[in-house]
Amino acid sequence: MRYQIIDFLNIQLLELEANTMLKMYGTHQSKNNSKLAFVANKVDIIKLFNAYIDNSNELKNPWSMQIFHSKEAARDWLNAQQLA
Repeated sequence: MRYQIIDFLNIQLLELEANTMLKMYGTHQSKNNSKLAFVANKVDIIKLFNAYIDNSNELKNPWSMQIFHSKEAARDWLNAQQLA
């Protein structure tokens, strides 16, 4: 299983480039059976990730994606997914 953990805990929304989310999509659009864990604790960034997940679902992206408030929770999810 392939996976990515995207950690935005110490990032401000203003620091993101307009095309950051598109770049992330380009890194995984063709890989099936993969997981993407977003880690954020700021409301504006969580909203951005939710919009990204919604858009990815509309585009039939095969990745399983979740948002977490800590890297530990993200790792727990990835480990549980590997055991399933």
